[in-house]
Amino acid sequence: MAIDSEINIINIFICFCIVVYFLIQFNRHFNTFSKKKFVMWICIRLTIIACLICAFFNVKWIATPHYTTTVFLVDMSLSAEEHKKEIEDYINRQLLKKKARDKIAVITFGKEPMIEVPISKDIKEVRLETKPNPLFTNIEEALSFTADYFPLNTNKRIVLFTDGYENMGNVYEEVLKLKSQNINLYIYPLKNKLNADFQITAINMPHYVYRGARVSAEVVIDATSDGEGLFRLYSSGNKIIEKHIKVQRGKNTFLFKVLMQDVGNIKYTGEIEFKEDTNPENNFINVSTMVIDDKPNVLIVGNREDAKNVENLLDSLHIHKECYTPSRVPSSIDFLSGFQEIILVNVDHKYISSELEKNIERCVREQGIGLIVIGGENTFALGGYENTTLEKMLPVRCKMRGNKKQPNTGLILIIDCSGSMEDESGGVKKIEMAKEAAIKSIEILEDKDYIGVLGFSDRLEWIIPFQQIKDKEKIKYNIGKLRAKGGTLILPALKEAEKAFKRADVKIKHIILLSDGQGEREGFKEVVSNMKIQNITLSSVAVGQDAEKKLLKTVSKFTGGRSYEVVNYYEIPDIFARETYLITKKYLNNYVFVPEIVSKKDYFEKQNLPALRGYLGTGIKDGADIILQSDKEDPILAVWNYYLGKVIVWTSDLSGKWSSDWINWGEFQRQWGKIINEALNIYRYKDVKVQILQDGCKVFIYLDSGKKKEKMSAQVVIQGPEDVQKKINLKQIRLGEFQGQIVLDRLGDYVLTFHIYHGDKEVNRTVRTIYLDYSPEYDINQDINVKNILLTNFANILDENLNIFDLPITLLNKSKKSLKYLFIPLALFLFIADIWIRKN
Repeated sequence: MAIDSEINIINIFICFCIVVYFLIQFNRHFNTFSKKKFVMWICIRLTIIACLICAFFNVKWIATPHYTTTVFLVDMSLSAEEHKKEIEDYINRQLLKKKARDKIAVITFGKEPMIEVPISKDIKEVRLETKPNPLFTNIEEALSFTADYFPLNTNKRIVLFTDGYENMGNVYEEVLKLKSQNINLYIYPLKNKLNADFQITAINMPHYVYRGARVSAEVVIDATSDGEGLFRLYSSGNKIIEKHIKVQRGKNTFLFKVLMQDVGNIKYTGEIEFKEDTNPENNFINVSTMVIDDKPNVLIVGNREDAKNVENLLDSLHIHKECYTPSRVPSSIDFLSGFQEIILVNVDHKYISSELEKNIERCVREQGIGLIVIGGENTFALGGYENTTLEKMLPVRCKMRGNKKQPNTGLILIIDCSGSMEDESGGVKKIEMAKEAAIKSIEILEDKDYIGVLGFSDRLEWIIPFQQIKDKEKIKYNIGKLRAKGGTLILPALKEAEKAFKRADVKIKHIILLSDGQGEREGFKEVVSNMKIQNITLSSVAVGQDAEKKLLKTVSKFTGGRSYEVVNYYEIPDIFARETYLITKKYLNNYVFVPEIVSKKDYFEKQNLPALRGYLGTGIKDGADIILQSDKEDPILAVWNYYLGKVIVWTSDLSGKWSSDWINWGEFQRQWGKIINEALNIYRYKDVKVQILQDGCKVFIYLDSGKKKEKMSAQVVIQGPEDVQKKINLKQIRLGEFQGQIVLDRLGDYVLTFHIYHGDKEVNRTVRTIYLDYSPEYDINQDINVKNILLTNFANILDENLNIFDLPITLLNKSKKSLKYLFIPLALFLFIADIWIRKN
């Protein structure tokens, strides 16, 4: 116990004034009180002065706690997992010797700390059951978390169980902080067995090489013992090297020659195989090399019949290309990063995987790779692009604005509500997909259009009576009243829909009929003939194997509609949306026109352009440029910048159905060559030098921008697994040269995009791909320096025979309690007594 106070000039001055005031008062009352009364008054006054001085100096009572809180901090990473039973036994033995007033807690850690046992006095036994991420060891974060977890007014002790290998964080700085916080740290070292382990540590290859070059691949293999085994090297999944190798204990280096045949960002995978190996987790590693050509590299995605003219165009321009159908194109960021441009040719959105769409967007946004979208009947609104990531990237929106002077549309949805519509497939009911499909159709129609929803089973019910669309939200709400029950009678529903169209003033009359069963087989001729006379078209959707496909197809064909057969219920909403877009007759435009040049951009000279025979209607976005437009002022060729990349849209086709005159045009190659070149990624990376040194999950970066100018800066954008993105500003070490460090905290691929700026303007960019293939816990070469700091230079080392609760607490936790809240009331009480004495 001790006394502490805060001394400063202001407090000294105030105390001086109090003493002066006391002397003045003493002089005034020296002869006015009796001797006894004067002594009493003097004692009270001196006590008041002492209380005020102590309050102003904020005198504190310093005490040390009478009990100790001990936290057992347990390493649960992969490298320490074999010691779990040993740690449990040690802790439970110690609990038997714990003092009754002391408290304990147990915290486990790997990548992050987790509380196993909260702070308590009454703990009889400990079983380690929490599961922190074991792929990494972060002792620094675990110690920091534990230090903050201690309660106040207690002595603090940490017992750390670890093998001493840290691959994240900096434990040394945290150990120094613990001493300043009066936290006693004890280490229980975990000793790992040395088993036979063979590890492929690195494959060193040049990052940029030319196609056809034969380069050296330096393979580094570390081993804990001598052995013989196999090394294999794969290029994009194909085995190109298999060699028998001998290694000695320690570091081994091998050189292999690799012929660069493919163009693009090529992923190489190396693996080793040794019979004596006890740990196969560190037997493979990946590396990427950018194989470049004198020609740019372009990816074409589309079916052969749609993309053949685009392929011929690139061949004539001497541009290297790779062609894939939508279902076969690799979707990894690694693969896509190897191209300067991606061209989608009449690709329906349902064939674009979510990973492919996401990674195309990342390539355009972060790496500046160009994107060209070429139309056809499977694109834009009809291809399901609306409200997708792909539409977000485009300079046009799928939904058009305004009525474009098109006639109003009347649409009646005739939906089967028989009991079989309650059937499920893939966790979804047919009736629920029908409701969603109806809502999609309503969202596409405009206020001047008419809608009706007619449910049929063995009776009819107008869910939405045929009416002009005025309140879409109310109509969509009422769609929820669709219920499945009863049998299947189609004919009465068709007759009812025909009557509804007779009473409505609409130019376009269309029915979408959805059924999953078999109704009447005869009696359709009359009603279908009447529908044809009234120009009512009908498209049918046959759901499942039990639907009357042949009948529905015949009715659709006779009225000029389309027929669909559906097995996957999730396709129903997309079919309804496509049908609704088609019947409005402003999205699918089949007529001959000559595009008009709008923009002054140097794409097309002022000349007579060939005619087009069709296109898909879209709406231009704010900030985008229209280069060509139709006679209805709809975009034909539009362009804009999407973050770092250029995105160009051609709303007609290039298969020849609509564009035969363009393909046969003498200027086609030259003019489209300008469009292709406009979207190409202009950054070729030749002036930028990047050196990456990877030590487990720690990555050290050096970047030379190639420009020795003032006001240069550099930033790296890291795209990691699970869509994790980070941005780090690199530190300039010399003019135009930068360095930095990053930590990889998940296994997988990392794309590093380096941005170089001069002032606010980006002047260059380059991309690298790195990998964290296996946990650094499996690394033979774990950081021995951390182990030395903890287990060699630190004095408080435990063994299984020491009783932790018998060891003295050398760093006592001192608590301070201010006494001014005692002194001030006491001074006030005595002041009242002082007044009483002077008055009496």
